[in-house]
Amino acid sequence: MATALRQYVSGLLTIDTPRRSSAGLETLGPVFDALIRASADVQDPLIPLMTWLAAEPWDAEDPASVLDWLVNEGPAAQPLAGQLKHKTLRRLCEMATPEAFALAVQAVDRFSATDNGLMLQALRALAEGQELHGSDAPANATALLERWSQAGGGPHQEWLLQLGVLWLAPKTLGNIVKHIESEQVDEPTQRRAINILMSRNA
Repeated sequence: MATALRQYVSGLLTIDTPRRSSAGLETLGPVFDALIRASADVQDPLIPLMTWLAAEPWDAEDPASVLDWLVNEGPAAQPLAGQLKHKTLRRLCEMATPEAFALAVQAVDRFSATDNGLMLQALRALAEGQELHGSDAPANATALLERWSQAGGGPHQEWLLQLGVLWLAPKTLGNIVKHIESEQVDEPTQRRAINILMSRNA
């Protein structure tokens, strides 16, 4: 089903392919919704890839609508929706435009208010995409990192630290130095802090 949908919308199984169908998300959106919900348990390991291939043209063409669905409906379609969200945010970072990056940041902020599991996946995707493709830090980077830190738990901290370093957030850089110097922090945390700083200076 996912393969057929991809062929219908673009005609090819590659990214950045202009879609062949004139039908918009208002027409095909319910089809994607039904497909993702029906396959949410990901019993077939090929389902996430094929669903992504089907949906990818709209990630490039109308990412705001895709993100709206993931924020509003994604929590009820896990774990497949989480995998699609990760790919969507990475795709936005790959576009390497200020507009796409702003959408990715906004998506993490929206997930922080709705679902911790999706927020963790979104943070990871944003940190990975930011590291690979780069972009200027948002003007409110410090406030965002603080809000995300309060919304998330322990697993979020590694990605928050990485984003803080990439965005050159003074508080994050100071916290990393404290982690390295503190005898109260376990060795794995110290090692992770050193690795993050080294990767930023590489």
